[in-house]
Amino acid sequence: MIDWIVLLSLFKLPINQLNNTQYSRTTSLARNSGVSKRSQFECQIALVKKQMNEDLQRMLNLDTTIMLRLILSFTFGGGWIAFITFIAEKSGSGKGGFLGGLPSISAISFFFISVNQSSAVAFKATTVFPLSFSITCAFLLCYAALASKKFGFVAAYSISIAIWFGLVTLVILSNLQNFLVSISLCLIISAVVYVLFRLLKISNAPGQKVKRTAREYFARVLAGGSVVAAAVLLSYLGGPIFGGAASAFPAIFSSTLGIGYKSRGMDFSKTLTRSLMISGMMSIIPYSVAIRYFFPLIGVDAGLLVSFLVILPFAVISYYIVNKPGAISKKFKFGRYAEVP
Repeated sequence: MIDWIVLLSLFKLPINQLNNTQYSRTTSLARNSGVSKRSQFECQIALVKKQMNEDLQRMLNLDTTIMLRLILSFTFGGGWIAFITFIAEKSGSGKGGFLGGLPSISAISFFFISVNQSSAVAFKATTVFPLSFSITCAFLLCYAALASKKFGFVAAYSISIAIWFGLVTLVILSNLQNFLVSISLCLIISAVVYVLFRLLKISNAPGQKVKRTAREYFARVLAGGSVVAAAVLLSYLGGPIFGGAASAFPAIFSSTLGIGYKSRGMDFSKTLTRSLMISGMMSIIPYSVAIRYFFPLIGVDAGLLVSFLVILPFAVISYYIVNKPGAISKKFKFGRYAEVP
């Protein structure tokens, strides 16, 4: 009789995937019933084939599910980026950057992690997300500081992306497990980035009437959607640490800057960085904290909805800071609107 290990190797099926209990019962029943060794062997082969078919079906179902969600990510992400750049061109970089800073890719990534794996894995992924996203804000700062005639767009863009990858790699290698440390470092880095952005004195660019063809918008959807789908796939393939870091990948930011440069030049794309940074800090970071709390408590679907409701006041405040800073100063009596006794 052929050795069982040899049989398994022929079928290329790992031993630990077999239902050992089922195999033992089947073999024992065949022996007690006086069945010949040939019949026992056929029974064993049938069991292995059944297990292989079940595993193959699960893999096919999983692959189909992942592909469907990647297509949805591509469609939504690409469409959202095309819409952001359209608003930025028509209404100005302040409004476009505000929309780009709202939770979109992070929301999709956390949703897919929780659905494909579990809400517990999504919970763990939020541990490193705040720190990783503060590095994403630093990516915007690096691009804003380097985007000039001296460096050019390609060099400024490439160096900023390389810095992001380098710093996030350190976060992943650190195997950070403490959320309090992550959020504390996030607040420190975000504060430094915000202060340095103020020193750059970047202001919003006004909108312009620009006619775009359907082909141009489709190209934006294709370019932006590809980056978004890749980021979502990375967040799914990695573990909680890698997935949380990949969820903070600047897919929307980098695509928006690239398309902004292509449409109206480097100076326009540079003006997008400030609004993207403020909107992202004040909406995406609180969103990740809300996700961490509500996913295990009320589930994925309700957790997503409640988390968006939680960040709504932060998003409104960020809109006024980006687009109407004078209104905030006047409302709360500070800056040049402060009362002098």
